[in-house]
Amino acid sequence: MCAAKELPTLAGSRYKIRKRDKKKKYALEEEHGVRYETKNTDEKALSEFDTKTMDPLPTSSTSKVKNDTKTDEKAKSEFSTPVKEPLPVLNVPYKFKTRKRDEKVKYDAESFADTVISKLNETDGSPEALSTVLAKEGETLDYRRYAESLLEILIAGGILAPGGKVESDQPSSFCVFLATPTVTGLKLYLQVLTNLLRRYRYLQKQVKDTISKVINYLKAFTERQRQCLAIYTALCITEGILTQDVINNLFLNVLCAEHLMKEDLGLSFTIVLFRTWIEEKGIINVGSVLRKTKLENQLLNILPLSRRTEETFDKHFTEAGLHELVTFRKAQQNIRIKKKLKGEIDDYLENETESSIIIDHIQEVLESSTLTEVHTVTLLWKSVMDTGDWSKVEGQSLIDQLEKHLEKYSSLFYPFCERGTPQLMLMREIQSYCAKSPVFINLFPRIILNFYKKDLISEQAILKWHEDAFLPDKKDTFLSQMNKMVEWLKTADEESDDDHHGQ
Repeated sequence: MCAAKELPTLAGSRYKIRKRDKKKKYALEEEHGVRYETKNTDEKALSEFDTKTMDPLPTSSTSKVKNDTKTDEKAKSEFSTPVKEPLPVLNVPYKFKTRKRDEKVKYDAESFADTVISKLNETDGSPEALSTVLAKEGETLDYRRYAESLLEILIAGGILAPGGKVESDQPSSFCVFLATPTVTGLKLYLQVLTNLLRRYRYLQKQVKDTISKVINYLKAFTERQRQCLAIYTALCITEGILTQDVINNLFLNVLCAEHLMKEDLGLSFTIVLFRTWIEEKGIINVGSVLRKTKLENQLLNILPLSRRTEETFDKHFTEAGLHELVTFRKAQQNIRIKKKLKGEIDDYLENETESSIIIDHIQEVLESSTLTEVHTVTLLWKSVMDTGDWSKVEGQSLIDQLEKHLEKYSSLFYPFCERGTPQLMLMREIQSYCAKSPVFINLFPRIILNFYKKDLISEQAILKWHEDAFLPDKKDTFLSQMNKMVEWLKTADEESDDDHHGQ
């Protein structure tokens, strides 16, 4: 069996020849008259065949080497790496073409503004014509890149320089600042903005930023322009263009800026804004947004620090005809104070604090807030009933425990139940509590009788409640339960009248 023929090793090759093939290697070297080195060399020796690394073998016959020259050249061409020829170079200058997406167009807001203003001024100023022109120009102009300039043109008539001055030489004849300062007049320009946003939704975010920016320049505008901007902003809120986060930023940051508070610019702007907002959506919608944005207690920030009081705020907004907003804020304040007072009363009762201390604290709160005795009796009833554990008793045990519980805390009610209105509100609160609790739904007359005997609820309050002051929740049940007591009160009253006439 013949062995496989071994390939010759190039200079610098790392190929190792097996021992059994060494004789054939030597024979091959003698045949070609060269010695193939197997030591490691540099990268250059690995990439090209270097004839200088081949040492001729010592031999007496030089003719044999000459005869084998052709064989050496053949071996060299067979095992050497071919050298790539360089590509031809053209002497003709070549211009590389840049992709359209990589082309950098110079930012030129002035040319954009001139184009848009000239097209708008060619229309008759109707919302339909302005919307059509803007939609047509949007096919060729880059609204995304020049969004801020476009919106400033629609609001102020041109691009606004730092400070609020319009830079355009020929401003637009149709813009918010030139509109009639009424809701009807500015709704026309709101329609243009709405149509624009429906077609180019990416402008929505820029609208929020641009309106905040323009409001920041109120000092540079005339009184008429400020009024138009306030009405326009209110309409944007009612239409949902300005979201809750923008409203929050508007009242907490923009209108509270120091340069707007000095001359009451922020206050005047806010009054016009709220007047328009309430006229369009009503105080319920306004109150809902203010609660969601947690601004009901932050509106005082639009006043300077030297005049930042509840009295000053109420005075300005009452004189402006915004009584509903003032009432809403007071109601929200009462809710906050009532929540705090309820927690304090609960702590007092849990710690079994003396009644006199609790009463003194409640009276201090009433003097320093807008809370009344009506609010106090309802809070006291809730706190007193929350301290009892009514889940494990029933029947006569429940009645006995209830009477002991009311006897313990009835002294808390005396200072606040001297008039008829608090007594009537206390009855309504007891009715509401019994209607929500199946345990007490049949004990309503017993509770009222207990309070009647302690002079906490008068005869007139009971009769008034039974006549028309009851709550609608399960009214038939409670009215039927109270019929016997009401008849007894009426009979006693008639007998006292007869005795009086008899005397």
